[in-house]
Amino acid sequence: MSEAANRILVVEDQRLIAADIENTLKKLGYVVVANVSSGEDAVSASEGLRPGLVLMDVRLSGEMDGIQAA
Repeated sequence: MSEAANRILVVEDQRLIAADIENTLKKLGYVVVANVSSGEDAVSASEGLRPGLVLMDVRLSGEMDGIQAA
């Protein structure tokens, strides 16, 4: 697996679920580049961190949901 494909951004507004996803990914050998809780933060983090994959909840609280962010 390439280094870029190994980098994952987690977008989840429920902190316990986000922490569980992050821990599981790390155990599987992935690099979690960030763990954010809003659509706005997801867009910003994606632009700056350039992850290979974004795991995003589609029902995020706030003004921008996961579908809009994608």
